[in-house]
Amino acid sequence: MRKILLIVPLLLCILTNSDAQSQAAAKHKTTHAAKAALVISFYSIGSGTNSDVYNAVITAIKQHNAKNHAKLKYEEIHWGKEGERDLCFPVQSTRNFKQFVRKIKTKYAAAEHVRIQENAPCRAEK
Repeated sequence: MRKILLIVPLLLCILTNSDAQSQAAAKHKTTHAAKAALVISFYSIGSGTNSDVYNAVITAIKQHNAKNHAKLKYEEIHWGKEGERDLCFPVQSTRNFKQFVRKIKTKYAAAEHVRIQENAPCRAEK
C-alpha cells in the first residue's frame, strides 16, 4: 500500500509534465509551420556554408533598414552541424519589402549553397 501511495503522485507528476512539454512543442511547431514571405537557406554539402553570402545578406538587411528607416523582421534558425541556417522573413508591410526581396533574389539566386524561396515554411530549429 505504501508503494502505491508513492507511485501514484510520481506518475501524476510525470504525466502532467509531459503534457506541458507536448503543448509547448505543438506551439513551436505551429509557429514554424506557417509560411514565411521569404526564406533564405544557407546549406552545406560537406564543406560548410557560404559565409560570404550570409554576411552580404546581413549587410543588405542593415542597409535596407538604415535607408528606409524601418526594421525588417526575421528569425535566424540554426538547423545543421556545419553552420546551416535559415533566415525566415514573415509577411511584412514594411516599406519596400518587395523591393528588398527582388534585390536579394536577383543578387544571390545563383550563389553556391544558398536557396531562396518565397512563401515557404520555416523549419523548426534543431
